[in-house]
Amino acid sequence: MFHKRLLQTIRFLVQEAEILFQGLCFMAIIPPLVVLSSIPILIYRWLLSLFTKYFCSSSFGELVNSTTNVYTSEFLPWHTPKGARCTIVVTLKLDGILPFQRIYNLMKTKWFCKPSNYPEFQQYIEFFMGFFFWKWEKDFKLENHLKIYRLKATSEEGVDEELRNFAEHQLNKPFIPKLSPWEGFVIHEKSVDKTYLIFRYHHGLADGFSSMNAFIEGLGGTSFSSLALPSPKNTEYGLTKNRFFTFFSFPFRLWIEFSHVLALTRASETPWHVPDEKKAWKQLYERTKPMPIQHIKEIKNRLGVTFTGVILSCFSAAISKSVVAKKETGLWRKPAPDSIPILTILPLKHEPNKLGNNLTGAVLQLPIKIGMKPMERLENVEKLLENAKKSTLPAIYNFVMKIIGSHFAPVATYLTNNRYFPVGFTNFPGPAVKVELGGKTIVSADFTVGGQVGIAGLNFMVISFRGSIRIAVAAEKAAMSREELKELVKAITDELEEFNRISRKNIVSGGNNND
Repeated sequence: MFHKRLLQTIRFLVQEAEILFQGLCFMAIIPPLVVLSSIPILIYRWLLSLFTKYFCSSSFGELVNSTTNVYTSEFLPWHTPKGARCTIVVTLKLDGILPFQRIYNLMKTKWFCKPSNYPEFQQYIEFFMGFFFWKWEKDFKLENHLKIYRLKATSEEGVDEELRNFAEHQLNKPFIPKLSPWEGFVIHEKSVDKTYLIFRYHHGLADGFSSMNAFIEGLGGTSFSSLALPSPKNTEYGLTKNRFFTFFSFPFRLWIEFSHVLALTRASETPWHVPDEKKAWKQLYERTKPMPIQHIKEIKNRLGVTFTGVILSCFSAAISKSVVAKKETGLWRKPAPDSIPILTILPLKHEPNKLGNNLTGAVLQLPIKIGMKPMERLENVEKLLENAKKSTLPAIYNFVMKIIGSHFAPVATYLTNNRYFPVGFTNFPGPAVKVELGGKTIVSADFTVGGQVGIAGLNFMVISFRGSIRIAVAAEKAAMSREELKELVKAITDELEEFNRISRKNIVSGGNNND
């Protein structure tokens, strides 16, 4: 027994040494090479931007934000469109009937006045002389982007399913060339006096925070700063309690963490690793019913854990159950993985009243080992989140994306293509206070994000709005069937109820519950 453990320890140490050595070689060669090659490219990029500004200003706008290039590969002229790669679909439910013409006039006066804070709503992405630029539509017409959709369903359940199906269709539908990559659909449900506004846009146009700013402040007139949203922080990632230790340890911690990210290419394959050649190029979309956010807060308070920890543990359990189901049905014949890499998107501060992308990311190795108990899984996730707070990767991710994104567009899209993370996670905290649009109160919000960039086969989305929370899941059809995705969503809610049971039992037993 001792010799077996010793042998395992030696193998682990050799593997770690190999990982760290490869990471050191990569960091010693690639970053200096990228930085040095960036200097002449940045000069050329700057000269090209001056050329378009002074000689092509009637047709060209600004250069596309360097952090946006991770989403824009489908705009390369030689890319063959098979479906939208990275679309965001937002559904807003308004109390009362807001006429189409009223919304049309609001957009005309708020978004498309001169000078406009949101010129990108009238521009599309164009590849020019090696870089992506925003280019003005030749004859912009709001009617090409804002449309009416009429519901066919009449029951509450039928309407919810039709809206889900419609949002899924918008998630997969390619954008029309030479038009700004966004569309809005106004839907009236007159029987219950409700208006739905479904807004689809390419991630290259904006991220969640800047698009919400455009809606709430730009269109609705409500001060974005008055919503008391969690403030994105640009400076606290990667810090430890000891700032002196942070300064001197940062390069070594970065080396170790980055080496392990590179090693993910050798990690166990999972059913959700879906490279382009295996894709069906259709994303399926399912979601839970809206739930009181207080329900999850009570669970996390009883258990003494974090809100995100509870949510991620539910995802972990659902993925684990899905692996079991795939193995039982013969859809997955390889060994069941003990963990799966997940990229968690974290927002950064934005310029007010301006579209764009400004975000970073944290890497978690989510435990999905078959047979883990709920509390064991939750404890593992809590440790991961605690370590993620000190991680150096979020601190450097945005900077690296800006450097790489400043290169020629084909190089930038190639280097930033997702090769490591089969699962994505976005947690979007919406306002808890009353928000109006056109004089009508927004009573609920929902969103989904496409993940057809790189190997990602599964995306989790969480949105909270006015005291309610909803969990959505989008999956590549090659990775999951509709039935499998519905079972995954059900497993999330089942695990949440299991945590509710355990947390209540924990109070009765005085905190000695080990379920």
